[in-house]
Amino acid sequence: MNKEEYFFDELKKRVDNLHLNPDRDNESSRHDLLIYPTLTSEYGLGWNPIDLISQSTINIPKESVDSLIFRGAVPKIRKPDILIVPNEIIKNVAVIEEKKKQKSLESLANHKLQLNEYQAIYECTWGVLTDGEKWIIKRNFETFHEFSTIDELRKGITDFRHCIGSKEIKERYNQYNTFDYIIISPFLNNFKFAFPEFDNIPVIVCGIHEGKITKNGGGFKNYNNLKSALLEYPDLHPKLQTKRFTWAMKEMENDIILKLRFETWKAYDVYSS
Repeated sequence: MNKEEYFFDELKKRVDNLHLNPDRDNESSRHDLLIYPTLTSEYGLGWNPIDLISQSTINIPKESVDSLIFRGAVPKIRKPDILIVPNEIIKNVAVIEEKKKQKSLESLANHKLQLNEYQAIYECTWGVLTDGEKWIIKRNFETFHEFSTIDELRKGITDFRHCIGSKEIKERYNQYNTFDYIIISPFLNNFKFAFPEFDNIPVIVCGIHEGKITKNGGGFKNYNNLKSALLEYPDLHPKLQTKRFTWAMKEMENDIILKLRFETWKAYDVYSS
């Protein structure tokens, strides 16, 4: 049994113990034994505890308090149980709403409206409803993943991490300036049909280093073809300018394309000056 399997096996034992001791099975115990470990363990989502803001210390945005969403009333509580805010970014990633033991995913889903409200108030793409063994992950108003047991959570933990895992979120923000899910370019699946003329042409991407765009426009990487470059930078386009890259410049000889060259806009400024 590897360490990740051991971690989830321990979660299952804790669930079984709560089932055997219903007098101890409450929202607080599920937070301590199941939810918090899943959020913070390196075998779960890997968040540092300082990135998890508890309900007692969350501030309701003033513009939300004054908005029509409260219908002129003073709310008793308009705070999720946990707000994920990376310490080095200071932007809201996700709201986590914890519940006592739920009979089914359907009963847990009855609280979606509450979660939608929290996502709107705290401007979070991601929202999570959970009782510790059942999990519903929402992307905006879309239910993105559901796990009804710890076993399902273990099988789907990679997908869960891709949504709001600490490492994945920070890398995505640094590369794309968003916490949202990144859809790989459709040209990957239909590449030969879209640009067959570039299928076997080498590519150089300038202004990058170790998978990241450089601030000074330095660095580069060579790729065997456009398809392999798209695996790292799915917003490259051979015929269109994008937010981060120029379209493909062609290195030619005797009317034959020898190489495609993409530049970040900073690299373009450097090479053009």
